[in-house]
Amino acid sequence: MFNRLIKFFSILILSFTFVWTNNNDSLHFEPVWKELVDNPQVTHTFWVYSAIINGSDLEPGDEIGVFDGDDCVGANIVEGEIGADDYLEIYSGKIDGDIPGFTPGNEISYRFWDASE
Repeated sequence: MFNRLIKFFSILILSFTFVWTNNNDSLHFEPVWKELVDNPQVTHTFWVYSAIINGSDLEPGDEIGVFDGDDCVGANIVEGEIGADDYLEIYSGKIDGDIPGFTPGNEISYRFWDASE
């Protein structure tokens, strides 16, 4: 089911080192690396330019989680309209020694949390 939902996303994936700046403690999906660190040292950033489920845009308060298997490796909450000028960034942390995270080359999936439900 989640693999079919991926077609609703236009995503640009960039890889760079980034200091985690989203200190939002109200995430429904909690990245596995946040158990040990606030700032993953090796990240991938997903830029979401469109998020549509069953013909409807995601709304403020909804959430998108990025998963490597069963592990949540990144998440963010929709705060407004997602579009070409107002994209949503999702930072994900790579496995780094004892710090859990995504494994390069693994397939990813997305999960959604609907705040209105």
